[in-house]
Parts: sequence; structure tokens; C-alpha cells
Amino acid sequence: MAKLRATIELAAGGFLSQINRVEQASNRAAKTVEDVSASADKAGTSLDRAGKSGKKAKEGFEDAGVGAERARKKVKGLGDEVDKTKSKAEKVAGALGKLFAAKTAIDVGGKLLNASDNYMNANTRLGLINKDNNGNVINPNLQKEVYASAQRSRASYESTANGVASLA
Repeated sequence: MAKLRATIELAAGGFLSQINRVEQASNRAAKTVEDVSASADKAGTSLDRAGKSGKKAKEGFEDAGVGAERARKKVKGLGDEVDKTKSKAEKVAGALGKLFAAKTAIDVGGKLLNASDNYMNANTRLGLINKDNNGNVINPNLQKEVYASAQRSRASYESTANGVASLA
């Protein structure tokens, strides 16, 4: 009986240490996800500010165009010069609007590429640990199980997959 009890205590102790290691890896992954989320929030705030600044600049140039139109009506003989100024102000406003739109599109595209790379990296790492020495798939449902685990723990799929891959 004492021998059986000692065997059970040894098995439980090894199992608990594995659970503790998984918990620590999960905590590190959750911290990384929180850090990435905070960085994304900061980047989003910066993009919002840039977009608002561009919109204000565009509105300012449009107001300049409206003012130029009023001045043209009041001052006879200078109409052609005012029309040219209005046209140039509208062109500048349009160019600035396009510039800010392009900057925003580039930033968003970069974030999408980064997210795609992270997802592919996580899946590749899972694929590497899910094959035996002969190249046969060990568990065909591994990705689904990792996804379900991520949902239960409210962590991202990528961080959970990387955590599982680092344990292997």
C-alpha cells in the first residue's frame, strides 16, 4: 500500500509541475497579447489623430476656397486671380486629403501583413510539432483543439498556438 501511495505521489508531482509550466507559458502569452493590444491601441490613436488633422487641413483649405469666392464677387477686376487662387487651394486640399488617406492605408496594410505573418508562424510551429519522425500527422485535430483552448482561456489563437509549440 505504501509503495502504491509513493507511486501516486510521484506521478501527481510530475503532473503538477507540467501544469505549472503550462500555466506559466499561458501567463507569458497573455502578457504578450496584452502588450500587442496596447501597442495597437496606441497606433490606432495616432492614426485617428493624423486623420483628424488631415480633415481639419482639408476643411481649412476648402474654407479658403469659399473665402476666395466671396472676395471675387466683392472685388471686380481681380476675379481671374481669385479664381486661380481658389483652384490652387482646392488642388492642395485634394492632394493633402489623398496624402493622409494613402498614409492611413499603408499603416493599416502593414498591420494586416503583420497579423497574417503571426498567424502563419503559429500554424507552421503547430505543424512542426504535430508530425512524427516519418512525417505522419500525429493529431489531425490539433489546430481545432488549440483554437478551442484559446477560446476557453480568452487568449488569442496565435499566442495559444505559440505557447503549445514552445512546450513541445
